[in-house]
Amino acid sequence: MKDKKILYVEDDLSLIEGLRYALEKNGFLVDNARTVKEAHQLYKAGQYDLLLLDVTLPDGTGFDICKEVREISAVPIIFLTASDEETSIVKGLDMGGDDYITKPFKLGEVLSRIHALLRRFGEFHKNDTILESNGIKINQTERTCWKGETELPLTLVEYKLLCLFLKNPNRILTRELILDRLWDGNGSYVDDNTLSVYIRRLRRKIEDDPNSPTKLLTEIGFGYRWVGRPSAVSMPEKRLTVFRRRNIGFIFQSFNLIPELNVEQNITFPLLLDYQRPDQEHVEELLEILGLKERRKHLPGELSGGQQQRVAIGRALAARPAIIMADEPTGNLDSRNSQEVITLLKSMSAKYRQTILMITHNENHADATDRVLRMTDGRLKDLGVAAR
Repeated sequence: MKDKKILYVEDDLSLIEGLRYALEKNGFLVDNARTVKEAHQLYKAGQYDLLLLDVTLPDGTGFDICKEVREISAVPIIFLTASDEETSIVKGLDMGGDDYITKPFKLGEVLSRIHALLRRFGEFHKNDTILESNGIKINQTERTCWKGETELPLTLVEYKLLCLFLKNPNRILTRELILDRLWDGNGSYVDDNTLSVYIRRLRRKIEDDPNSPTKLLTEIGFGYRWVGRPSAVSMPEKRLTVFRRRNIGFIFQSFNLIPELNVEQNITFPLLLDYQRPDQEHVEELLEILGLKERRKHLPGELSGGQQQRVAIGRALAARPAIIMADEPTGNLDSRNSQEVITLLKSMSAKYRQTILMITHNENHADATDRVLRMTDGRLKDLGVAAR
């Protein structure tokens, strides 16, 4: 910690000399400001590794300093104050403080907190990993965080919390585990409500609607969970419709083709509906595999039943969805066309790494699946891995 520079904001002379002496004896460089105005002037003129802020000052509060600093920097901040009221502590943390120590304090405790905070801050600077999940991107080399094209001004604790969640997507993290990781296993001096403050503050920055979070979820009675990819369960109806359209491809027994559109237009229709430009190379590949290249300009009424179902398969695959939902995909096709459709579905799901969920009464199709589920009287039964 040698040569680390601290801005110490305190107006009580009896405290200034003692703490300053202890800090300098431990290798820190210390500048002291006794007012909000002096603190602003010193901070703008120099670079500091940590701020120690008293709350009550002659011309304002330490909260005023913290608020202004947080607009441009994530430098670690510790509040030192005689107020031990919960509302004051919560306000300090909510403003962007990383720690809060009440007076009277022991010099050894203050030094330990400073060393721990600077150590954690330095560890994150050494990590050059890019973390990216659910629209949030963290560059751990630069210690920056982005939501889409917008950079987020995170405090050290918010930053560390977010890194912890992004490193553990879709996993429930208990409050005890988070406190342990966040404060190096020594979280006894931080009450449980403090974590709620950090979570609430973080949600205000990363969520589209902090009151209805879709990224950082509360698992009541357990802890918190970061959603690795958008959660359909928690999405509003409008977003859920778009999510379904982009992630699930549907194949129906009745084909549901648009009579006025030709083969190629029917295949690309879901993309156009979602204001996406079709990947022409992918469309050409689908037309080739499905044997529809020569019929690309034909209307559905000019095709056989088997050919219409191939168009339906192409339409389901056009947006490269993760899941194909096939409801009686062979419909009333004859056995030869039925087998061709099932073979196409199986080969294309393997090619594009997609999962097929098939609803069918035809048990002959079971040997083309990886797992068989049977619905009887409204009850779903898992029959296990299909026999080969």
